[in-house]
Amino acid sequence: MIVSHAQQFEDVMLWRALKHVDNGAYIDIGANDPVADSVSLLFYEKGWRGVHVEPMPEFTAKLREMRENEIVIEAVVSDDPEPVTLFSFDGTGLTTAIPDHARKHEQDNREARLFKAESVTLASVFERFNRRHIHWLKVDVEGMEAAVLRSWGDEPTRPWIVVVESTLPNSQELAFEEWEGELTSRGYSITYFDGLNRFYVHDDHVDLKSSFDVPPNFFDRFLISETSPFAGLILGGREQARAEVARLEGQLGQLSKEHDALNESHNTLHLTVAHRDAHIHRIESELTASVLANQELLEINAERSRRLSKSAEENERLRQRTDQLLAQASSYKAQIDHLNAQAIGYRDQVEAVRGSTSWKVSAPVRWVGGGVRRTKGALKSMLRFFMVGGLRVARANPWIKKPALAVANLAPPLRRKIDHFSMVRPAPRGPHTLGQHHKFVLTADADALAEWAVLLKLDTENQKAAS
Repeated sequence: MIVSHAQQFEDVMLWRALKHVDNGAYIDIGANDPVADSVSLLFYEKGWRGVHVEPMPEFTAKLREMRENEIVIEAVVSDDPEPVTLFSFDGTGLTTAIPDHARKHEQDNREARLFKAESVTLASVFERFNRRHIHWLKVDVEGMEAAVLRSWGDEPTRPWIVVVESTLPNSQELAFEEWEGELTSRGYSITYFDGLNRFYVHDDHVDLKSSFDVPPNFFDRFLISETSPFAGLILGGREQARAEVARLEGQLGQLSKEHDALNESHNTLHLTVAHRDAHIHRIESELTASVLANQELLEINAERSRRLSKSAEENERLRQRTDQLLAQASSYKAQIDHLNAQAIGYRDQVEAVRGSTSWKVSAPVRWVGGGVRRTKGALKSMLRFFMVGGLRVARANPWIKKPALAVANLAPPLRRKIDHFSMVRPAPRGPHTLGQHHKFVLTADADALAEWAVLLKLDTENQKAAS
C-alpha cells in the first residue's frame, strides 16, 4: 500500500511504471513544498533520491530541512543565463515569470510580490546530478516549460519518463504545442494525459507505455494523503475535528485549571484534615489523660471518702468517748466537790478542835505523850539497829547463835521478836560491817492515832453539847 501526495496522482502513475526499480533517481523542476502536492515524496519514502529545483526561498528551506540527503537548488531553470524576475503569490504554488499569467492572478484578488532569482540550465542540473539513469523528470513551472526544455541543449541525459504540466495556470486550456517538439526531437512520445500533465516515455523504454493504459484505480492500492485536493471532505472533517480538538483542548485546559484548583483545594483540605486529625489526636490524648486523671481523682476521692467515713466513725467513737469522759469528769468533779466540801468540813472541825478549851488544856499532855512516843520510837529504832547488827554478826559467826538464843529464851517476847526479825530480814549478799550507815524511818504509832481519833470525837461531841 502506497500513499499519494501528488496533486493529480502523478506519483501513482509513475510508481506503477517504475516500482520494479530499486534506489531510483528523479529530478523535480518546480518542486514547491516537500509534502503538499509533492510528486517525489512517495519515491523518497521508498528509498529513491533526486534533485529539487525551486526558486522560492521558503520552499527551498523546507526541502533542505526535510530532504537532507538530496540536492536542493534555489534557482529558475531557463535558457536565459540572466537572473529572472518572478511574481510570487504567497500561500500558493502560482509563482511565475510570465507577466500575463501574473496579471490574471492579480485579477483574482491575489497580491503579487516581485523578487529576483538566479537562473540555471537543465543541462547543468543533469551534469550536477551526474547519474547514468534518471528514471523520471517532472516540469511544473507555471508557463515557463518551453524555456526549461530549451535549456536542455545537447546534454545527452535522457530520463526514462518526462512529465510536463500542459495547461495554462489554473485552467484546462492546453498549452503544450510550444515545447512538445523539444521532447519528441529527443526520442520521447506522448503516452498519457491526465487532464493536467502529459506523460512522455523515451523510445529506449517503450515497455513502460503499457503502465499508462488506464488511469489510477483500485488495483494501484494507494491511499490519499491529507494534503491531496481530493481529500477536501476529509480535510473539512479534519478541520472540523481540529476545531473540535481545539475546543476540547480549551475545555481540557479549563478543566485542567479546575483540576489544579481542585487539587490545590484537595491538598488544602488534606492539610486541614491532617491538622484536624492531629488536633483531634491531641484532644483525645488530653481527654485520655484527663480521664485517667479523673479516674485517679475518683479513686483518691473514694479513698478520701473511705477515710472520711472512717474518720467520721472514729470521730463519733471519740465523741461518745468524750461524752463518757465528760460524764466521768463531771462525776469526778462532783465527787471532788463533795470531797472538797468534806475536807472543808474536816478542816473546820480540826480548827474547831484546835480552838476548843479541851485542846488547849490537853496541849501539855499531848506534848508529853508525843515526847514519850518519840522516845519509844527512838528506842525501838535503836533496838532494831542492834538486832540487825546482832543478826548479821550471828549469821557471819554461827558459833554465837546458840549462846545468844539461850539468853533470848529467858525472855519469850524477845525470842519472838528475834525470830520474826530474822524472817523479814534476809541475810545480805555482801559482807556485813558494823560501820555501815543506815537510814532510820519513823512511822506513826497506830495506837496513838486511834487515841487521837477518840479524843477528836469526844471534843466534837462536847462542842455540840455546849452549843
